[in-house]
Amino acid sequence: MKFVRETKPLVIALFFMSLGGWLLHVRTHPLPVWQNGATIPGVSANWIPFLAGLLSILVIPVLLSFAKTVIIGYLANGMFVILGTILMTTYSLYHHPDQITLENLILKTMLADIVILFGKLFVGHKIMLHHHPAGMGRMFTPGWWTRHFLYLSLFFTLGHFIWR
Repeated sequence: MKFVRETKPLVIALFFMSLGGWLLHVRTHPLPVWQNGATIPGVSANWIPFLAGLLSILVIPVLLSFAKTVIIGYLANGMFVILGTILMTTYSLYHHPDQITLENLILKTMLADIVILFGKLFVGHKIMLHHHPAGMGRMFTPGWWTRHFLYLSLFFTLGHFIWR
């Protein structure tokens, strides 16, 4: 497998976007702190965004770096974007600011993280188009991603209401 030089700047950009988003997440979702042999209740779930961020930083750029694994990396990148958007929107709805203003929506929600995620989707798409200039037919088009976003949103919403 040969590293593709033409996509190197895009892979590096994706790495730094992932790193920036992960650093925002570490600030929002601190890791559990052990006190007297026990963790603080409710914080142990913060391992999920921590580990997902590490996968996004370390694994996805490597997958997108090689022609043989670019489709797997692109699919993983897109699914991380979809799931991250759904989960961060849910988090923002549960932990909304007391007063809903434009400033509070921008600064006190997960909007910055979501915007970074959408940027990652477009960078990943540009890398995939380098390897498959004609696209992949019906797959991986904006409509395909929108359908999957809606399917996963519906699945998550139904699960939330059924297993409350």
